[in-house]
Amino acid sequence: MDLFKLNLGSKLMKKIAAKLIIKFIKKHFEVNPELELDQLEIKYVDGDAVLRTSLELRVDKKEVKKLLRKLEDEIDDI
Repeated sequence: MDLFKLNLGSKLMKKIAAKLIIKFIKKHFEVNPELELDQLEIKYVDGDAVLRTSLELRVDKKEVKKLLRKLEDEIDDI
């Protein structure tokens, strides 16, 4: 069993990871969140990546409604 484990504990690494997560959310979900990353752990086990995180994500109420409508449209297309 191959195992590689990365635990981000420093404030700098958490900020970098949070910015990458925010960028991903903005691009794919078209919302502008605020994110506070408490913990991020990445494990690679036998070629699979396992991501475990603890975070707080704040999004404006209007953007949540927009996101829910978008999800409903995606579900209707299935």
